[in-house]
Amino acid sequence: MSKVEILAACDAIRTRFAGRAKLRDLASRDAIARAELQRRLGLIDDATFAGLERAALRVAATGGKSGWFAFNRLAEIRENRAKAKARPADRKPGHVQSVIVDRRFREALAAAGIRATTHGHEDVFVSVPVGAEGAISETSTIWPNQLGLPNSYKYPVTCSTHTWLISPAVLRPEVRALNARCPSGIVYLSATVRVRQGRGTSLVVETLSARQALRALRVAA
Repeated sequence: MSKVEILAACDAIRTRFAGRAKLRDLASRDAIARAELQRRLGLIDDATFAGLERAALRVAATGGKSGWFAFNRLAEIRENRAKAKARPADRKPGHVQSVIVDRRFREALAAAGIRATTHGHEDVFVSVPVGAEGAISETSTIWPNQLGLPNSYKYPVTCSTHTWLISPAVLRPEVRALNARCPSGIVYLSATVRVRQGRGTSLVVETLSARQALRALRVAA
């Protein structure tokens, strides 16, 4: 869709939220703000917007005026999104379960000790239906000053992004048992999907057969 078509589609949706007028004005000039407007109005999902966020970081890594603009716009969007999540009026059906899923998975992820870059790492959590679990790992380079690092850093810094596709399956007793007893560097997203540490900060998604899943459950029992 062209910019004009996207803005027309957004204008046709009358959903109200704080800051819509300002965001609409920015959307007429900036692709990242345009994507955020679509997300707030339900025209694109969080997974699609997460991809646009990563694209913005890659633009920011190139430096220059356009790079700084994308980087600052992304920071502003994330701040506004955090404020919106804190307002009860913005909560959608299933909010409580989503919060619990997010909290339990973060606990399992912290215990797994998955490697990440020293600077500029981001974990992105995307809610998906049961059966659609997975993970994506990416790396990019950003100039040190864009991360607030001191001038002693003379070269571009490697950053990592881990996108986790998580579902309510992480709340199931068998999955919690697997995560409580699995070796370091492994985290289970469901009884049949696990993610292990690859080379560097990469992630490897493994789908277990019924026999492998049963064996893992017996070991965790």
